[in-house]
Amino acid sequence: MPPILVSRNDKYHGYGNGQSSKFVQNDAMLVIGLIREGKIPSDNRVALTPAQCKFLSKHYTDIQIKVQTATNRCYTDHEYEQAGIEITDDLSDCSLILGIKEIPVNQLIPNKRYMFFSHTKKMQPYNQLLMQAMVEKQITLIDYECLEHRDGQRIIGFGFFAGIVGAHNGIMAYGNRTGAYQLERVHHVKDYRHLIHTYFGLKLPPIKIAVIGSGRVAHGIVEVMNLMDAQEVEPEDYLTKKYEYPVYVQLKGNDLYRHKSTGKYSRDHFHANPDQYDCLFNQYIAHTTILMNGIYWSTEMPRLFTMNELASNRFGIQVARMAGMPISLINRANTILAQLEQQHVKEDGKERTGEILKQISTPQVQLSIFDAHSATFDSIRKMLTDIDINQLTPVEALMKLNEVKNLLK
Repeated sequence: MPPILVSRNDKYHGYGNGQSSKFVQNDAMLVIGLIREGKIPSDNRVALTPAQCKFLSKHYTDIQIKVQTATNRCYTDHEYEQAGIEITDDLSDCSLILGIKEIPVNQLIPNKRYMFFSHTKKMQPYNQLLMQAMVEKQITLIDYECLEHRDGQRIIGFGFFAGIVGAHNGIMAYGNRTGAYQLERVHHVKDYRHLIHTYFGLKLPPIKIAVIGSGRVAHGIVEVMNLMDAQEVEPEDYLTKKYEYPVYVQLKGNDLYRHKSTGKYSRDHFHANPDQYDCLFNQYIAHTTILMNGIYWSTEMPRLFTMNELASNRFGIQVARMAGMPISLINRANTILAQLEQQHVKEDGKERTGEILKQISTPQVQLSIFDAHSATFDSIRKMLTDIDINQLTPVEALMKLNEVKNLLK
C-alpha cells in the first residue's frame, strides 16, 4: 500500500505575507512536535534545528513547537531550551509530528499527522507492518519521499548526504585496513564544512574506485571523490590503464547492464523488466580496490557480483571483503539486524512484535549456559563491557561476534 498523503479536507497555506507555512484545520493553533528517533540503530538527525524553531516561533504566532527529550540527538535539549522551545516527553497534543526515520509501531499515536521517511514508496516488505499499523490507527502520513516539485523532482532527500557519508566511511575503512592514512568517523565531525577541512593534506594511494549509479547518492559519492582529489576516468581507461594516483570511474545504467536478447540498454525497460538484463560489472572486479554502491537494488535485479566471484582470487575489492568471517555468520548478523529494525521476530510460525528487545534485556536467559564464575564468562563479560557500540563498524561488530564464538569452542 502506498504512503498516505494529506487528506482533501486539509488546507495548505503558502509562504510569506504573514501566513504560516502549515497544514491547519479550522484556523487552530498548529502544534509541531519533534519526535525522539526510536528506530534501531538510532539516528541523531532532527527535522528542525534550534535556530529554525526559534525563527518559526518568532515570526508565526499561530505555531507552537515542542521537542521530545532525547539524549542522542545532534542538538541537545539545552540548545532547544535556549532557543525558547519547550522540552517534553509527551507529544499527544501535537497537530503535526516530525521525525526522520521510521517510527516504531508501539510509539505511534492514533489519529495524528506524521512526517517522516517511511521507506514504503517502493513497497519495501520490511515496513509492511508499519503501514498496516498506521492504517489501523487512522494516522495521516506525509512521506518526505513523496513531496515533489511540479516537474516531478523530489523536494526533500538525504541521498546526496548519504552518498557523502558512505564515501567517507569507505575511504576511512580502507585507511584503517591498510594503515596508509587516518580519517575521523563522520559522526565525530560537527558539519559538512568541518568534514571538508579533514580532507586538507589527505593523500590517497594509487587506488581504483568504482562508483555505481547516477542519482543523488552517487552525486554525493562523486563530491567526496573530487574533494579527496581522486581523478575521474572513463570506463575503458579504468579497465586498461594503470595510474600513479587515485582514480574513480562512475558506472551508470548503460555501463552496467545489457538486455539478454538484444544486447542493448533502455533505462525505462530495465526498471520495468530488470530480470531480462545481465550485469557487466564482472569485468571491473579485478581492477577495483573500493566499490562505492549508490544504486537501489531489489531481488529482481541482476547482482553486481556473485558469492563465487567474491571468493575468487581475482576479487580485488578490499573494503567490501570481510576477511575470515564465515558467510553463515554474516548472514545471521544480517538477519538479526533486520529483526531489530522491524522489532519483530517469527517464532514457532507465529509473528511476535516487540519481543526481541525483551529477550536481549534478560541476560539470565540468554547466558544460562555459562557458569557466572567461569573464566569463559569473565572473558566474554570483559569483552562486552569494553565495547562502545556507537564506535563499532559493521565489520568490527562481526569480528567481535566471531571472537565470542571462538571463546565458546
